[in-house]
Amino acid sequence: MVIGCDVDQYDDGANGASNVVLTSVLKVMHDTVYNVLNEVKDGTFEGVNVTLTAESDSTGYVSEEGRCQLTEAAIEIIDAAQAKLKAGEIVPAANFNGVTPDSFTWN
Repeated sequence: MVIGCDVDQYDDGANGASNVVLTSVLKVMHDTVYNVLNEVKDGTFEGVNVTLTAESDSTGYVSEEGRCQLTEAAIEIIDAAQAKLKAGEIVPAANFNGVTPDSFTWN
């Protein structure tokens, strides 16, 4: 089993009558691209660095029936964790926020 990255890779995991893709984690870029293109169009684009996170709905995963192999219980747990990420209750380790894998805590 594998987890796809960046886009829904379920179709890529077809292996006869089975599939090796458990789910895919997603970079949800279409809204970001749309917004930046509109900034370019209206002359307000500033070319700044932006960190895309759960808070800006820029990350996610595939949970649709027939596109993943997650149980309902797993989906509920992942959705609860995603809600905590979005609310800032969970701050993942990253090279720009000072949180390290050693200091990461799960609430």
